[in-house]
Amino acid sequence: MENEYDAIRDKKAMLWYNSLAMAGLATLSVLSEVKDLYDEHGQLDMAIVHDKTGVSIKTLAGITAMTPQGLRNNPKSERVQRNGRRFVRILAELTRLLGARKDAMIWLREPHPELESHTPLELMAKGRFEPVEILVRRLGTGAPA
Repeated sequence: MENEYDAIRDKKAMLWYNSLAMAGLATLSVLSEVKDLYDEHGQLDMAIVHDKTGVSIKTLAGITAMTPQGLRNNPKSERVQRNGRRFVRILAELTRLLGARKDAMIWLREPHPELESHTPLELMAKGRFEPVEILVRRLGTGAPA
């Protein structure tokens, strides 16, 4: 019985890891930063993202290209996974670079001159991830961001 339990647990862990690897989060240091945002089946749960980050449902709905009501009703739907994981990848990298999720969330909420004085969250809520990803990559290389 114990071996069967271990096999199930290992399979769930592998599914979770694979879902993050597909989102570009294959390094263990980054994985640990966002592990709590996924359910036991490896699905990103936007209700958990909302609870753990304080990002409003309205903003998360924009990020995932859903309505706020649709996101509330289906926080783990397949439809939210792509852009939701893209947001989580940015959050994970910022958390790793800045040392704490709280600091990453401050960075995401602050207007940035290279984003035409918009916040990274505002741009992502409009589906514009690339400028934010570029800034995060530059931050990771030590370039001014």
